[in-house]
Amino acid sequence: MLVAPPILTQVSEPSTLTKPGPKAAQELPLAAPFNGSNLSTQVYLVLQAAVTVIWCLSMIILFVDVLIIRGKFPTEFKREQLVPNGVFVAASIFGAVASAAGIWVTLTGSWNPALIPNGPWLLVVGGVTVASLVVAVIVYSMGPRRKPGPAQKSTA
Repeated sequence: MLVAPPILTQVSEPSTLTKPGPKAAQELPLAAPFNGSNLSTQVYLVLQAAVTVIWCLSMIILFVDVLIIRGKFPTEFKREQLVPNGVFVAASIFGAVASAAGIWVTLTGSWNPALIPNGPWLLVVGGVTVASLVVAVIVYSMGPRRKPGPAQKSTA
């Protein structure tokens, strides 16, 4: 003989679960837009956006630097020139402006506004980018600074 399954009844939640106590953690929507269920996706998006901003910044430096070096070594560039000077300068300027636009677009628009709104996005991505650049400068400045040994001295 088959027995009927037990009937489950709805029990109201105790107030200790629904009403936070005086020392309970409160949600910080703008200061901390991250939540547990989507935390890995949010961190991934922020880190990818920060890397994108750093990449675009390095491209701006590359495009501007090649124009500066071209001005300092005109004979070498003239010897290896493949396109007219105007095309080279225009491509360098266009590349720098496009990279700057990439930085602007990445910082001002959240890649997923449902997870991270635009306001906190700018602060979080900009903060991670600046912090990464500061760490890079610190690590670079801590690099080995030793005097050249006998094998490293030039004989010129």
